[in-house]
Amino acid sequence: MNVQARLIRQLSATKPLMAWTFALGVCSSVSLLLQAHFMAIGIGILFLRVPQHTNLFTFDAGLAVTFLARSVFGAVSGWIAARFAANAKLDMRSRWMSQLFTLSSTKIERMQTGELITTAVTGVDNLESYLARYLPQSVEAVLVPAVLLLYILRLDWISAALLVVTAPLIVFFMILLGNGADSVAHKQWHVLEDLSSRFLEMIEGLMALKLFSRSADAKRVLFRIGDANRVATMKTLRVAFLSAFVLELFATLGTAAVALALGLRLIHAELAFTPALTVLLLTPEFFQPIRALGSEFHAGLNGLAAAESLFQLLDEPNEDVDARNIPGTMANGLPDIRFTDIRLRYPGEKEDSLCSLNLTIHPEERIAIVGPSGCGKTTLLRLLSGSLSPSAGIIEVGGKQVQTLASPAWRKLVTLLNQQPHIFSGSVRENLQMAVPVGEMVEDDQLHEALRKAGLNTWFRSLPNGLDTRIGDGGRTVSGGEAQRIAIARAWLRQSPLLLLDEPTAHLDPLTAADIETALEELMANRTVIVVTHDPGLASRMDRVIFLTSHGFSTGCETPLEYRFAD
Repeated sequence: MNVQARLIRQLSATKPLMAWTFALGVCSSVSLLLQAHFMAIGIGILFLRVPQHTNLFTFDAGLAVTFLARSVFGAVSGWIAARFAANAKLDMRSRWMSQLFTLSSTKIERMQTGELITTAVTGVDNLESYLARYLPQSVEAVLVPAVLLLYILRLDWISAALLVVTAPLIVFFMILLGNGADSVAHKQWHVLEDLSSRFLEMIEGLMALKLFSRSADAKRVLFRIGDANRVATMKTLRVAFLSAFVLELFATLGTAAVALALGLRLIHAELAFTPALTVLLLTPEFFQPIRALGSEFHAGLNGLAAAESLFQLLDEPNEDVDARNIPGTMANGLPDIRFTDIRLRYPGEKEDSLCSLNLTIHPEERIAIVGPSGCGKTTLLRLLSGSLSPSAGIIEVGGKQVQTLASPAWRKLVTLLNQQPHIFSGSVRENLQMAVPVGEMVEDDQLHEALRKAGLNTWFRSLPNGLDTRIGDGGRTVSGGEAQRIAIARAWLRQSPLLLLDEPTAHLDPLTAADIETALEELMANRTVIVVTHDPGLASRMDRVIFLTSHGFSTGCETPLEYRFAD
């Protein structure tokens, strides 16, 4: 199914939009026919003294009414198109964002952030232009000429025959130009996505570019991609201007041919003046919807190119499983979790990140995962958090087999503290309340208590506006240790039975690391804890230590070793 057919089929707003456009197009065409008829009679009475049974005032009134009606129909059609297109844009953006949040973190990490931003913002806006302008004009380009042609055929079959010969030529050349313009528009869209990705990447890495004195290289790369975008845009405009020229040329030739045929027959008195003038007035209107479609052709191509990018993400399989697959025995705490022969390989990789993993996690057990870099420690945490699904193996929760832990029901039971917790741009209150389930309210006293348990009392007293102080991007700068403590405060508010820690003391000075470990000690009480660490001191506080061995390129994965510290 091509993109245009899929848009019409899947977007709920397109079918009523086309129905309204068709109905209003018929009304507008009828008013146009009456307008041309009244104008021809009025001109005949004024300038040629053509005898009529009614006076000139009646025809002037009819002309005014039809002119007003046509204007109203056009305005209503434009308003309806804009309204339906805006609703369709909101629907598509909502579906796209919902699909994005259902994908695993691995898939999202492999996508370029700039491309996602361009698709979500510019792409959806281009889709709105396609629905508001190009699609209604496509309906009118078929409907209006067909209605006018039937009326002209009743008045003068020779003029109708000339229009029947001329119109297909315009459509033929539009198809030829459209085939070339389609590839040009797609190339321009991909260049724009590349430019957005590179620009965002360089903004994020601006400090590194400054430190290594590579700003000039970054400028050259952006200039090269920007110039490529300029060239692609000019090629697209060149095709648009060429298509407009072809449309105007054939529309002019068609109108001239009809005018010449009418003039010759008027000279030889083979045709009455009123029908001849009516046909002459309707001939430019016959070509007008097709010419308008040509002017919207560029917007249509941009919209289809954007829709293709939107559908690419929408076609990604949803990895969330039904919540019913997760046993409902969580009221009394987290049950046993058992992994049997678990294998996990990232898409596009040749080696398994986890191979033949056999592990049993008991309720309220504290386990340390240690091992060299690249052996799959963080992958194991992602598997437990439900952000990754195993490639093979068996997962059992509470004695019941489940296909994957990638379920919203499971994620509600898990708190994951990364090495570098993300601090969102917003107030301290907003950054803490995000750990609370949607719909639940947290009192300020609870937020203060969470900050105290995370060891942030001194830091909090230094904030100028307390919980309403803005932090993150555009606000107060937060250090690495403060970010870790904010993440611990979130964990206190979340109160989930499974706590996953990914090197919580990495990249911190010894004093700050010791304070973080003290704050974590109380947090880990009465919970199942899995901590990935290179710190022997932190690992020694756990009940059990799992040592993951890195796999070799020739021998494959090795079975993880397990040992328990002496009491």
